[in-house]
Parts: sequence; structure tokens; C-alpha cells
Amino acid sequence: MFIRQNPLLKNRASELRGHMTPQETLLWNYCLKRLPVQIYRQYVIESYIVDFFCRKARLVIEVDGAQHRSLEGMKYDEKRSSRIEKYDILVIRFSNLDIEHNLKNVGQYIENIIQERLRLLEPNPSKRCESESEIVRSE
Repeated sequence: MFIRQNPLLKNRASELRGHMTPQETLLWNYCLKRLPVQIYRQYVIESYIVDFFCRKARLVIEVDGAQHRSLEGMKYDEKRSSRIEKYDILVIRFSNLDIEHNLKNVGQYIENIIQERLRLLEPNPSKRCESESEIVRSE
């Protein structure tokens, strides 16, 4: 599925990559950049810039500061997640405190989610072979 990107946000996303929060930097340096799948930092999806995106697993990882705990912040996040999830993308969120105090478990959780998503999204080779043989037989 094609993911729309607002081209006006590409420069802003690039700036944000150079100015990640301490918690985003911690998660990136000690977990995400070491994973066997590519993770993009500050990635544009529609008119939103997400903290981290794994295209292969269709996963967005957000690191939330205090502003996300306000009523306004939670409503905005809910609307934003809803728009992103229309692309069959899972959005997971961690607080700054989760990253600061529980980094190892956060990293393991992310790895587990990615592995599960890859299994779910990977086409079943046996089904593909069966349908290919059906096509050959019908000719």
C-alpha cells in the first residue's frame, strides 16, 4: 500500500532527525539502529512526522513526553494514530519515563512486535505455490 507523504514536511523531518529528544536518541542508539530491519527516524506519513517507522513491519514507534498526557495531547494522538492505522500500520507508544527507566524491556518488546508483524505480513509461501500451480493447471 502506498503511504502518502506531505512533501512540505520533508525538510522539517530532516531537521528533527538532527535534534532528537534525549529519550529518542537513547532508544535509537541502544535499540532501534541495531535491529536487523531498517528503521527510519522522523518519517513523514501524510501530514504527520512520526518518531520511528519500520516499513517492513508496518510499525510506528512513538516516544511521548509530558505534553502527550494532557487531554488535548491524548485527543490529538488518538486522531493521528487513527489516520496512520488506515495504512495497516500499528502505532505503539512509550513514555519518556519508559525509555529512561526500562530501556531493555522496551527494546525487547519492540523486537517481539516486529517479529510478530513480519510473520503476519509475510505472504505464505505454501499458499503462493498452490495458487501458482492452479494457474498453470488452468492454462
